[in-house]
Amino acid sequence: MHDQECVHFLKWALPKMKMRWKGFKRVRRQVCKRIDRRIDQLGLADVFEYRSYICSHRQEWKHLYSLCTVTITRFYRDIGIFDCLKEEVLPHLALACEGRAIKCWSGGCASGEEPYSLAIIWKIVHEQKFPRTEFKVVATDITPALLQRAEKACYKSGVLRNLPRNWTSKAFIRKEDGSYCLKEEIKRLVSFRLHDIKRPMKDAPFNLIMCRNLAFTYFDKVLQLRLVKKLVLPAYEYLC
Repeated sequence: MHDQECVHFLKWALPKMKMRWKGFKRVRRQVCKRIDRRIDQLGLADVFEYRSYICSHRQEWKHLYSLCTVTITRFYRDIGIFDCLKEEVLPHLALACEGRAIKCWSGGCASGEEPYSLAIIWKIVHEQKFPRTEFKVVATDITPALLQRAEKACYKSGVLRNLPRNWTSKAFIRKEDGSYCLKEEIKRLVSFRLHDIKRPMKDAPFNLIMCRNLAFTYFDKVLQLRLVKKLVLPAYEYLC
């Protein structure tokens, strides 16, 4: 499939799934390769036949949605945001919730880098300051294979490069094959679950919700506003 054919297809399909093309410009090649494989699996000739197939097989929309789930991630992604979480947000929550539990939710967690980054910050920076405060992260995604990788918690060195100096040795154990596996005392701060962020979360409310890289990058404005009302406003009222 040529790039322009895929772009044309995505501009047609994404709005129908309440997603926006703008969020996919830079990552479209990953999505296009997946769609190409799906076309081959179905024995179709090209993306034009696939479009016709979707129109006559409504259940295929769900499969296409899963193909459009982008998994580009790493530890401490967007350094400025995680520095703010480390220096401002988590200390504020720790003071407000001292002696109780801080509940966090990472929606669209992929292979676990985002929720584990939160857990690492808590363990290295804040845990000793607030020994009576429990810290818990619920991490969700719609892709079972990614959740399995997250629960294993072993990564290549490249996805660790944004972590502050010396944090890698404090948080990970380097294996003989060159991979880095998260230490158990950090792993147990995070629990994983299969869940679509567009559906209600039974563990709500939360003190902190992380969903920027999914909801506010790939979803369209209407769905973003709907999620704000469902997710952010209840969390705003829940400060221990």
